[in-house]
Amino acid sequence: MPRAWLPALALLKAAGAAGLLLGLLGAKPLGLAAGTGLVLFYVGAVLAPTTG
Repeated sequence: MPRAWLPALALLKAAGAAGLLLGLLGAKPLGLAAGTGLVLFYVGAVLAPTTG
């Protein structure tokens, strides 16, 4: 993974965490979307090294 991607990936994780927090505070659709996005993020992180 190119180092230039790290700030963007960190921003995506932070946005996901903020979305989960807002979901816990009452914005249920946002929390669901954030949770789904974070699961996909981590699935991609696991699969990326194995796909070359």
